[in-house]
Amino acid sequence: MAENKKSFMLYTDLIHTVKKMKKAHAGELFMTILEYVNDLNPDVENPIVDLVFEPIKQQLKRDLKKWEAKSVKNSESAKKRWGEKMPNDANASERTNLNAKHADSEIDIVTDKVTDSKIINKNASENFSNFFYIGTEMYKSPISSYIKNELQLFIDKWQVGKTLTVAEVLKQIDSECIGKQFNNEEHIRNTFNLTYKNMLNPKKEYGKSPSPQTMKGTFKINEIGNKLKE
Repeated sequence: MAENKKSFMLYTDLIHTVKKMKKAHAGELFMTILEYVNDLNPDVENPIVDLVFEPIKQQLKRDLKKWEAKSVKNSESAKKRWGEKMPNDANASERTNLNAKHADSEIDIVTDKVTDSKIINKNASENFSNFFYIGTEMYKSPISSYIKNELQLFIDKWQVGKTLTVAEVLKQIDSECIGKQFNNEEHIRNTFNLTYKNMLNPKKEYGKSPSPQTMKGTFKINEIGNKLKE
């Protein structure tokens, strides 16, 4: 792991894979993960553990790259902020370096339950009309933009045989998923499919008064019934 990084993330849906492993293998997998994030270069001899560990390792690498990019951005923002606030301060350079170091060690705070939960935004003063999360990464754009750019193959295959267009579903998912947190792209695809199903089967509205046409038809049926009784 990178210097000053003291934590890493495992995604909750990993449990579906680990539950199918023997307890001994699951324990070996956990130890392998800990050795890897502590730069101990684990040598995985068990083929089952190695098979499960490989996608976890690749996800850890992707998360590390995102963390490093965010650290650089935070450091640059801190330097700019301190430079604007203290242009005549003799200790400005020293304070900038100190602030940049703290910025590099920041971590996101996540709720215990990842699915559909919200991440506390460190920059709460920023106001975005459309945003969403994948894991701990915040995207300052509508979810539809991500789907069209990153999941093009999925929506191309999905459109076949559907009664609604992709554009209609994207418009609906944009209105429902502002600030929503997704675990991964599979979570996004599942949400897209669920939104489509809900659009095909909207909830019935109860408690409405019958229309005049319905009332008229009811009176006519009663009138015929009375005549038959006579």
